[in-house]
Formats: sequence, C-alpha cells, structure tokens
Amino acid sequence: MIAIAENHTVTKNETLKSALAKIDANTLGIVFVVENQVLIGSLTDGDIRRALLKGIDLNQSIAESMNHHPITFHEMDYDKDKLKEYANRHVISVIPIVNEAGKLVGIYVNREKEETHFTVKNAYVFILAGGFGTRLDPFTKILPKPLIPFGDKPILEHIMDEFAKYGFSKFILSLFYKGNIIKNYFSDIQSFSEISYVEEQTPLGTGGSLQLIKDKDIKTPIIVANCDNIININFEEFYNYHLKNNFSVTILGLRKNFKIPYGVIKSNGVDYLSMEEKPSYELVINTGFYIINPEVIDLIRDGEAVDMPSLIDRAKTKGAKVGVYYSDSNWFDLGQWEEYRQTVEHFKKLGI
Repeated sequence: MIAIAENHTVTKNETLKSALAKIDANTLGIVFVVENQVLIGSLTDGDIRRALLKGIDLNQSIAESMNHHPITFHEMDYDKDKLKEYANRHVISVIPIVNEAGKLVGIYVNREKEETHFTVKNAYVFILAGGFGTRLDPFTKILPKPLIPFGDKPILEHIMDEFAKYGFSKFILSLFYKGNIIKNYFSDIQSFSEISYVEEQTPLGTGGSLQLIKDKDIKTPIIVANCDNIININFEEFYNYHLKNNFSVTILGLRKNFKIPYGVIKSNGVDYLSMEEKPSYELVINTGFYIINPEVIDLIRDGEAVDMPSLIDRAKTKGAKVGVYYSDSNWFDLGQWEEYRQTVEHFKKLGI
C-alpha cells in the first residue's frame, strides 16, 4: 500500500484540466475525489477522454465526469494477496483503501497487472470485411461493402474509430471480395497504430476466417466484428466484462422491443384460449459483435467454412463458458439499402 500524496486526490470542484495534470504526475492513471478526506469518487484518464468526446470542456469541473461509486477495500481487510487476486480478476490496477469513516488512507497498486493481464492496449479487433455485399448491389459491384461511404468516411473506418475511442489500436481485417481496394485505402490512413490483413482464398464463413490468425500466436481474447454494423457502446467495458466473468465467448446482445401490428390468438392447438391486441415482445438480437478466446479458434479445422453461431455452439458442447453482454444502445445494420438510408438520415439529424 502506498501513502496518499497531493497528486493522488482532487475535490469535485477542481477542473478536468487540473485532474489530468495530477494523473500525469502520479502515473497511476487515476485520481480520487475526496471531501474532508472522505472518498466520494474517482476519475481516470479514460473518464476524461470520454468527457472530451462528449464535448465537455477541460475547464469544467470533474463533478459530471467522475465515477461516484469506486471500488474500495477497508483497511481492516487489507491483505496483499487478496487484493492482487481481486485486481487481476476485475482487470484493475489501483484500489483505494478506506477506514471506518470512509476516509482515504492508502492506495493499493497492482504493479504486475500490465505485464500479466489483458487490457485493451494489447487486444486485437478482428473485422470481417470480405463479404460480397449483395444486399447493397449495385453499389458493391464497384466498391467493396466496407468502403461504402457513410458521411465523410467509409463504413469500416467509422467502426474502427468507435473502437479507437476506447483504446483499441490493433486491427486485423479479414478480406476476400475486392480486398486489394481495401488494402490500398488503408495504406494512406495514419489514424490506427496497427492494421494487418488475412485473406480468404475461398469464403470461410463468419467464424471460419478466424483460422487464418492461428499462426499469429495471439494470447489475448479477440473482439470479432462485422463490417456493416455500428453500435454505440463502451467497448472497453464490453471487453472487461468478458474478462471479469471468465467467459470463453461473449456475445453482444441488443434488447429490442417488437410490436406486433395485429391481434395475436393464443390456443392449445384447437381450442381458443385468449387474444392479445397488438402485443409487444422484448427479444435479444445478435449484433454481430463477439469476444472469442484463442482456444475457441483452435476448434476450427484447417480449411473449414463455418459460421459464428455454429462455432459458438461447438465451443459450448466442448464445455466452454459462453456469456451474453446486454445493451440497450442504438444499433445500425448498414448491410441493406433501406437500413443504410435510414441510418444516414438518423446521423444527419444528429449533425454527425
């Protein structure tokens, strides 16, 4: 446990700029918000980054951007091994220690976390960008679907930008149809620190192309995304959820309400039981975003074409732990013209 220094704490009235200076000085990536020495919140460099993306000025107070419910440990429960295990399991490196009065009395720092546990900084995003895009015909006779314009950028670049917001910088693009055009486009893009490619010789399906990265010896869980879906979520939280729950596969599911525009008859097959007028049902939709552990990829046979649902089912039958991360965020499937037009109009109204 390290002692509290001046650059470890801020008050809720301090500015984001002041907090950022302290974070840079303390090298912990976080400051703790105190009031009369009582811990009332925390603020990370990631919180500040997200505040800036929302348009919040650095000269505004931290009150709107701070985490009001930070994880804490009581000083009476202080045990280095217990804290280390907890920090590793929850993918965190710093835990505040408080006394009975809730006052901040010390900070536990898990120095081994960066070396021994996965973070978004060393995680790969694998994007399926090789489809024919037949639902967007005739446009895709000229351009591959990932490069269809969406505002001032192609669809694929928008998707990569969303990941980059949360610290993901390593991308693997799986190519097939018009792959050289995609490679030529990204050869001039400097926004992403690492882009590599795998190329299917024949279509391998939404799960099968993952076999092409077996020789890369990737040790971290991999995010898999389609090149025609945009969703507004915190991808860092999605990734940490997968790690925290020790899943082998995590599916990003969208809660969506469907209203039936007709009366629905309920029966036991022959006899009428009741009728419900225009009911609504909540279903969980597969968004096409997944997190896959490397051992699941080993279940794909060389040269095998397999879709993602079949691969997930195969993993589950082998005893893999498969989970769902639920979201209520906006999700857009840009793979068909009508949805593409509606999404473009939606973003125009938002001024994006």
